[in-house]
Amino acid sequence: MDVFPSVAEEIVTRYQLRAAAVSGSAGPSSETLLASTKATTASSAITSDVTLLLARLWLLGSPKTDDAGNVGEEAEKIESLVEEIVDFLLERCSFPTLNALLLLTKTESTKTTMMNARRNVEVKHHAVGIRLVESMAQKKNATPEEILGDITLYILHSFYQLDNRSPDYASIERDAAGVLCTVLPRAQAVAFSKQDPVEKQRQLDELARVVWGIRLFYKESGKSPGVGLVDLPAVLMDPLQTLGELLEDGLARVSDRMRKALATLKAPTCPLSKEERKLLSNEYHHILAIRHMYLHLATSLAALRSRIETVIVSSYTTTLDELAEMFPNSKSNSMQNVPKRVAYPKFVQLADAYAMGLKTLEEFDELRELISLAMNSEGAYTTALPTHFAEEAVDAAQPAPSVARVALAQVAEKMLSSRASLGDYRAHFTTDSPHTLDGAVEEHYPQLLFGLHSFCPVTYSKSELLVEGRLHPEDDPTCPGFVVVEGGSGRLALSKPWCFAFAEESALRAFVQDPLKYFIPPLQKCSRQEPFLSLLLGLSPLLPSELYIAGARSVEKTSLSNVEGLKVDVATQTGQIDSYIDRNYRWNEWDLRRQALKLVNLMNMRTHFLADGGLAL
Repeated sequence: MDVFPSVAEEIVTRYQLRAAAVSGSAGPSSETLLASTKATTASSAITSDVTLLLARLWLLGSPKTDDAGNVGEEAEKIESLVEEIVDFLLERCSFPTLNALLLLTKTESTKTTMMNARRNVEVKHHAVGIRLVESMAQKKNATPEEILGDITLYILHSFYQLDNRSPDYASIERDAAGVLCTVLPRAQAVAFSKQDPVEKQRQLDELARVVWGIRLFYKESGKSPGVGLVDLPAVLMDPLQTLGELLEDGLARVSDRMRKALATLKAPTCPLSKEERKLLSNEYHHILAIRHMYLHLATSLAALRSRIETVIVSSYTTTLDELAEMFPNSKSNSMQNVPKRVAYPKFVQLADAYAMGLKTLEEFDELRELISLAMNSEGAYTTALPTHFAEEAVDAAQPAPSVARVALAQVAEKMLSSRASLGDYRAHFTTDSPHTLDGAVEEHYPQLLFGLHSFCPVTYSKSELLVEGRLHPEDDPTCPGFVVVEGGSGRLALSKPWCFAFAEESALRAFVQDPLKYFIPPLQKCSRQEPFLSLLLGLSPLLPSELYIAGARSVEKTSLSNVEGLKVDVATQTGQIDSYIDRNYRWNEWDLRRQALKLVNLMNMRTHFLADGGLAL
């Protein structure tokens, strides 16, 4: 049984109790008043989603992780885990850190909520379509007019226009019915309704697309007003431009704040105290999380733009042009000159492109909601940045010197080839950036292609600051190059080669002397001051998905196919079921055979019982 949800709820409960105690015992001292204000403000923000994420982060790299990637802990350890997280929330979690956690959890919950809402709409839409078809089948001896009327309703439903509360509904229904009569004449309606149900369903779907395609063509050619139809290219391209501008502005804002905060933190004459520096460091990492969210959204928007321009709008306009060539006289009411087998597939293609374009609008809604979340997170608290000093620090910052990559490559390769401490890992120096077939990622979010999301492991190890490495050696003479690490064994084995980037040449030189010293610790434990940094480093796949009481589960270490002397074909693992709905237990072949024999015996007993009962009757 997964106890993560229970642990998350327990953390929330204990946090609220202790926060209320802090608020109730607030004395006159400023420090106590500050703690009281913080506890009261954050109490409503701490939800089970936040505490669940914290619990998973706390168990990153746990030695109790099993082969399925889940953690089995003793009850006492889980109790101490709860107390430790409550202490963190009350004593060490700053407002920037809390807002970073809230941003990450709200992003995931928003995606899940909108995905579930879309799924519910689809399920409801499908159910209504089934009821419409069933009502058509239940009508015996229906007249042609009734059949055509039912088909019209099905067509409107297929394209989400079956809403009699709309002021344009009557016009849309009349227009669709008129087009339907040209495609399915009244004399053929009865024969259409008497077809095999499967064939009739197939033809209904095709008929709906043909009718809608004709309506679209009539609208675009000026033959009809096209009530209820939208200008697809305009509807799709306008949000692309609007959302693109929002993302550009957001990236410019957070990049400026990041540059100033980092320059302030690195300045030798920084006027901030130790606590103020820590708060500014938390703010810097929060803004960094917002920036990476903007980069991710920009990548999604670029991929969406590519699909709209090259697939949807291109198909829509091309099909319209082809239909315009087929029917040059758009004012004519006759389509007899063009065979149906030639024209109808084009109408279907036009309707499909239109439907695909309207479905894409849902993705705009999600992007718009996520951008709003990021923008709200930007101004969630008052900045700790000393503005005047930050501007001076940016101006006083010295540019990094150019790197002699040839000499550096020789040193790096020599060090990496002679390092016996690499163990099961292999490493080599390179100046080639990792590539992917996804053009949107390469253009907008290349950090995803690097190990630790391109953050310099040496800088993070020494200063606990996340500083992005230099990623473009072909354009940036200060880029020292990269080190690719692969291999490993056990829980720390790398599933694919990791390419590490570095903020400066000295960082690369330090890394090649002892790579494991710098990239292994983040994999073994999250920061107890800013646990969300593990997510910025791209380590979310390493987080445990479930927590259970030690000893409550039995996870197979190996499959039967690895046991010497057994045939592979009898070692198939085909289930994940037990009485506790444990997703980590896998039936082996012999368990399945034993259960199958039980089932056969039960079926035989039932058969004999029924036979005896039948004889008695």
